[in-house]
Amino acid sequence: MKPIVLTMQAFGPFADKQLIDFRTLGEKSFFLIHGPTGSGKTSILDGICFALFGDSSGGEREARQMRSHHADVDTLTEVSFDFSLGKKRYRVRRSPDQMRKSKRGDGETKQNATAELSRVESTGETDIETPITSGWSKVNAAVVDLLGFESTQFRQVIMLPQGKFREFLMSGTNDREKILQTLFGTEVYKRIEEALKLAAKRVAEESEKVRTQQKTLLDQASVESLTLLETQLEQQTTDLASRQSNLVTATAAATIAEDGLNHARLVSTKFEEADSAQAALQAKNAEQPGWVSRRAQLAAARNAATITPYEVALVDL
Repeated sequence: MKPIVLTMQAFGPFADKQLIDFRTLGEKSFFLIHGPTGSGKTSILDGICFALFGDSSGGEREARQMRSHHADVDTLTEVSFDFSLGKKRYRVRRSPDQMRKSKRGDGETKQNATAELSRVESTGETDIETPITSGWSKVNAAVVDLLGFESTQFRQVIMLPQGKFREFLMSGTNDREKILQTLFGTEVYKRIEEALKLAAKRVAEESEKVRTQQKTLLDQASVESLTLLETQLEQQTTDLASRQSNLVTATAAATIAEDGLNHARLVSTKFEEADSAQAALQAKNAEQPGWVSRRAQLAAARNAATITPYEVALVDL
């Protein structure tokens, strides 16, 4: 993060509007804030921290305690901070809970806290703001996403105000680890480590699953090891080959037997037909005497038929 412009009004010891333009430093990345005690050095850090997170650089004062006691009731406490991340520029504005002059009458009314975060694009002398979010907690969350620091970590790493360096050194291991991860950009390695741990866990789970399946198969095969299972498989493969050979032989024999059976059935059918024909012939032979008598009667009838016209004529005469 690179500070650009800080504007404070009725904030801390400053009754009026104060503008600090960090652009006058040029490309210098190292500078000193100095002055006599009480001149407002820490208030600059307070203003930056308040604009970003809504609290002071030391973390001792709340937002509503930031209002200047020297400001008149008509001047509202406001802080605006422009900063850049890479090539992008952002502007955050905050105003704490405070009492302001009532628009009607001579009394006072409460002014609720406000917070806004915008993206800023400069076109010459004009700044174009694109709102990102608003609301105290939403702006806090958005700033944390942008900077990668929470308020406490920001104060410990970025600001380290007077008397607070020891606080960073005395902070817990987990807190320092998070701060240093963000500060030195090692978060990507942390994510890689977590991804590898997750992958290793999945591999272990798959391995355990395979081992369980293997044990189940061994139990089903009634063997105790893969070696015995392989021996059993080889024996079964040999038995299968032998049985397949026997099956081929048996199939060929069955084909021959089936052909013989079909031929036998055909011969049997022919014999049955011959027996039936023989019986029919015997029946016809048994009827032969009757047919001789009938042939004689037929011959006589034919002879009689030749004289029938004469008989008719005789009757007519």
